[in-house]
Amino acid sequence: MRKEVSRIHLIIALSVALIIAVAAVYMLLSTQISSQTSTMTSSQVKNKISIQNVHLWANTSNLYPLTLGANLLISSPLRSLNISVDGVKVSSEPFSQDNITNWRDEEGIEIKNPHVVILVGKAYVVSFTGLFNDNSVYTTSATVIAQPPFQSYISLEGGVELETKSIYPTPYLSATIFVNRSVPLSKLTLFINGTLEASGSQGESNKTIYGLIYKAQPSNQAMPIIAGRTYEVTFVAIFEDNSTSTASKIVVAG
Repeated sequence: MRKEVSRIHLIIALSVALIIAVAAVYMLLSTQISSQTSTMTSSQVKNKISIQNVHLWANTSNLYPLTLGANLLISSPLRSLNISVDGVKVSSEPFSQDNITNWRDEEGIEIKNPHVVILVGKAYVVSFTGLFNDNSVYTTSATVIAQPPFQSYISLEGGVELETKSIYPTPYLSATIFVNRSVPLSKLTLFINGTLEASGSQGESNKTIYGLIYKAQPSNQAMPIIAGRTYEVTFVAIFEDNSTSTASKIVVAG
């Protein structure tokens, strides 16, 4: 009888041990699965586009085209970026990037899709869809009230250089002109210390916000360029609606 009781106790002990072992294995597997799920979720979340601001300017006439401007914060390298208004694609831009994180993208485009009609004061949903280098896709949207066309302008945020000693024929001037337009830029004129140096068209861009690389060889004998002297470089832009914008910068000739 005692042997029988001992055998029963042994079977119960073994059963309990087996249950504990199975439970431990299950908990280990659950922890691994949970860890993998968390990693996947983290990987998906890291590829993200945040809208800092976005604007729509209505096309009130043939002179003022429909334009869109936006500032985005993007977490990872992109392969492409699509923009749509109320579900209709208006722009597709390829990218070639690597090893870049938390970077800013400034978009300014002229919308030429005939199916997109924008009225002043009406609300529209603007969406940005990014395809990242790991093939993940992220879309973010914002509701925007369309505004009347804005005043076009230029600025010299990119800087100006005036060289008397370079590999180029001297004197040599180079500048990066920031253009923010609601209508095309028709003419750009360069002055140095108030003396006319050059004037002409600069070609057309399909962007409404862009950087224009300007290069010239100042040759007006009335304003000689001498190393070490200070000069005021001025650009005057004339747009197709006859509006003007002026940008100046003080430069020491090198």
